[in-house]
Amino acid sequence: AATAFDYRAFLLNRHSVRQYTDEPLDDATIERIVRNSQECSNVCNRQTVKVYAFNDFDTVQELLTYQAGNAGFRQEIRTLFIVTANMAEMNLIKERYQGWIDGGIFAQTLALSIHAEGLGACFLNWSVEKETDIALRERVGIPDNELVITFMSAGHLKDHFKVPVSPRKPLDLVLSLNPSLATER
Repeated sequence: AATAFDYRAFLLNRHSVRQYTDEPLDDATIERIVRNSQECSNVCNRQTVKVYAFNDFDTVQELLTYQAGNAGFRQEIRTLFIVTANMAEMNLIKERYQGWIDGGIFAQTLALSIHAEGLGACFLNWSVEKETDIALRERVGIPDNELVITFMSAGHLKDHFKVPVSPRKPLDLVLSLNPSLATER
């Protein structure tokens, strides 16, 4: 019964939203969103992801100065999530990328959980110089063993707002169904 809904319509109606009302998400809503996101898949059920959530306007605005991709809509953002992954839980050299994978899966689930609440969200990449990463860590108290995966803005939807147009590639450029296997050498 839990799957008796139009998942395609749900996905098609999720967009990156950069325009929000002046009301931040309340603590109970943030807790519900993160609790729902905890149900995402992760390697060996280690659950290495941590979320730092902020809903104080001045704090959010300060933290957004560390991230370079929000200049055009920074003043709209009242709620900010920072997603990290604990690399101390990855115990093999072969797992050195797993934090990015688990963190990315969690972040996508977080975006979908926000959407399921009837709210908007926007991924804000964390592609910064080492000095900026260190400065953010010191300001927020993020330990060295945690990878900063992404920032995500979130908020209540305005009655009217714009979303970016982002046509998807044709399926045949994304899906290779039953491809021929390479011959053994």
